[in-house]
Amino acid sequence: MPLLKKNYQVVIGWRKKRADPSLKKLSSFLWNKQLNLASGIKLHDVNCGLKVFKKEVLQPKFFRGDFHRYLPLIIALDGYRVTEVVVSHRARFKGKSKYNFSRFFPALFDFATCMFLARFGFKPMHLFGSLGLLIFFFGMLINLYLLIIKLSGQAISGRPLLILGLLLTLAGLQIIFTGFLADLVIRREEININNFFENG
Repeated sequence: MPLLKKNYQVVIGWRKKRADPSLKKLSSFLWNKQLNLASGIKLHDVNCGLKVFKKEVLQPKFFRGDFHRYLPLIIALDGYRVTEVVVSHRARFKGKSKYNFSRFFPALFDFATCMFLARFGFKPMHLFGSLGLLIFFFGMLINLYLLIIKLSGQAISGRPLLILGLLLTLAGLQIIFTGFLADLVIRREEININNFFENG
């Protein structure tokens, strides 16, 4: 496709004139708006079945659980360029759609998990490191405050603030260490998945 030659890695269809019942079109519109707001990626029809990908963007790490539903969003969040093109749509002439209101909440939970993992799941140190440093920083501020009080001649041994400062400092270090461990686990898993795909 010409668009794939213009520095786009993914082209997704947009059923601009959908031949669906009004209720389904409304629910799809609201769902796509919600996905756009949550992800920051502007796409009109995330669940359109017509999608074209360049080979290099289909990395094994993207194929987990039901991530395929949100593949364009995940790939865009990973830094690749995604665009859309208007496609024709015909009314269903046989069978019944499996997507109804009963699947709304499971899909919502899947999306929340998907966005969390897309932003932090492949680089957990970004989440744990930031959170750990923030907690550690507040703990050290408390400890510094207590040190100044101690140097001024006041007792600090019986103050609850001392326990809080120590707990925050230790908790921050532990969360940072957890991030290192999570990063190691993710890297090892990615190596195993890549080896599986390469070796067939």
